[in-house]
Amino acid sequence: MNCVEDFNFFARLSTDYEVFLHMAFSLL
Repeated sequence: MNCVEDFNFFARLSTDYEVFLHMAFSLL
């Protein structure tokens, strides 16, 4: 496996998660 690809995957995943949290808290 490519470590760089893994890092990019987790970085994108964490970014999507932060956006999700931001949207969720905006709805509160």
